[in-house]
Amino acid sequence: MEIVEGSKEWLEQRSLEVEYSFRRTIKSDGDLAEVQKAVAQLYDFMNELDRLSQRVQIHSGEILQVLLSHLANRTRSFDSMKGEEGIPMHQAKVLDRTDRLGHVEEKLSGHLGEEEVQGLVSSVNLLRQLLKVKVEDPNDLNMARQAVSDAHRFLEHLTSYAQEKSQTVYESLCKFRA
Repeated sequence: MEIVEGSKEWLEQRSLEVEYSFRRTIKSDGDLAEVQKAVAQLYDFMNELDRLSQRVQIHSGEILQVLLSHLANRTRSFDSMKGEEGIPMHQAKVLDRTDRLGHVEEKLSGHLGEEEVQGLVSSVNLLRQLLKVKVEDPNDLNMARQAVSDAHRFLEHLTSYAQEKSQTVYESLCKFRA
């Protein structure tokens, strides 16, 4: 039997997988609304990162590394980043790669204003805070991109299911947890 995307069976299978990819626990309608908003923002960020990559002709993974370097307060020691904001040490540390990626940052500065850079940096930080995925290099970006895409697709289907059943999205999610 083939399981159709968006069907009750598909939602049941994907529910735990998607929820376990989040650092945030969903215990209420409000929690779920925050996660939905964050996932939508991250989905847009991934698309924006791809557009920027094409526009400046730089791999999106290198752009990610530059944005991550903006997160690292360059005056802080590497060890002081451990456990930051509830993120495990091996995922919290952000390496300063300014020397290696200076040319990328220079090229980006010709295409982005400071406000745009800060918006992208905020999205990278949200990515680190929401997902249980280490985000540091191009391979990590691929994993994060897949996790965001999966969560976005799941939440869209869950919302549609809830509307069909005249339930809140959270009520529907709880049914799939059982």
